[in-house]
Amino acid sequence: MPSKALLEYIFRGTDCTFIFPENDNKCKEIHANRYVIDCVSNLLKSKFETYKRSTLIIQDVKYSAFKMVLEHVYTGYFPETISQEELFELYDAASKYEFKETLNCVIRRIIRECKLEKLDELLAYLNFALKNYIIEIQNYLQELIESDADLLFMSDNFLKAHPRVLNWIFSLNDLNTNEWTLIDIIERYKEYHLAAGRHGISSQIQPAINNIRFLSMSVAQIHKTPFLSVEEKKSLIQVINQEASDKCLPMYFSRRRIGRCYKSIIVTCQDARLKRLYDENKIKMCTFKEKKYFADGDGKIVASIENSGLIVPFAFQEFTPIKTEIKAERAKRACTGIQQNVLYYRENKQIMVNKKYDHSEKDKNEDETMISFQKMSLKK
Repeated sequence: MPSKALLEYIFRGTDCTFIFPENDNKCKEIHANRYVIDCVSNLLKSKFETYKRSTLIIQDVKYSAFKMVLEHVYTGYFPETISQEELFELYDAASKYEFKETLNCVIRRIIRECKLEKLDELLAYLNFALKNYIIEIQNYLQELIESDADLLFMSDNFLKAHPRVLNWIFSLNDLNTNEWTLIDIIERYKEYHLAAGRHGISSQIQPAINNIRFLSMSVAQIHKTPFLSVEEKKSLIQVINQEASDKCLPMYFSRRRIGRCYKSIIVTCQDARLKRLYDENKIKMCTFKEKKYFADGDGKIVASIENSGLIVPFAFQEFTPIKTEIKAERAKRACTGIQQNVLYYRENKQIMVNKKYDHSEKDKNEDETMISFQKMSLKK
């Protein structure tokens, strides 16, 4: 980090000035080099050329934030210690005046500050990223939150989060939790805000409720759900029991029939044909009405999976799951034996890790990967 004396020296001998008016009819000034500014900000370059003068009045960002931006432009450094509020102001200044390189550095700094151990700060960063449409931060936090959503939901800090944060998290596909837990979270969140006098909270969190996958729940759970009217419960139960098409449901209901919860099961395949189809990625695991099956790309069920884990060829086509819900991805590990596999699956992704007993030095990295899959997927 450059010394204060060096920064003062850098800002000497300049040919343009930024003026920041203050409430007491005074103002602060920052002097800079016009050539440097023209190189890093097309917006300021255009303003200088338009107004034909070397002085610009800045009223929409703070003096301290703009000064930090210019210090970064000249030195490539931010202060070693910087608060969350200062980071937000820094982003605001760099964004409004199109200091692109500084803006990217602010985003990377924010990402480094996002940690699950500091949930209140993490939620504030997420709210800021959603408000300002910062996709890089959103993508990073999506992966972080999906891997350990339960830790987030158990914290009372989550109840204080902005409704846009709740709605965004509930829209994620790979949360390692189940729909009934999400319903409980919405209840707690709503009660907390109603107690605080925020009576419009129900309409603000409606997008989160709309993202609940009621069709993946049991009939008993549907009856207990507090957010559904009698008619809505009746329609959902008819669809779950296959007495009606999901077209009868209101447009705001999710059509997804498979939940987001990680699950695990050890399966045994004694049918060579099914094993070959599975290895060739021609059949994939899916769940339907809380039962597990293998289906081909057209949604046709070819085998069922018993509670014991035994894969049984499916002889009768009683029903076909929704085709779009059985798309899967898998990561395979080489193995010597093919009879027993460990499957980890969730809503639209499938990870298959074969049990391996003879570990060689060559496969050391693969074994470590297998362990990480197990740790991630066994969370309830």
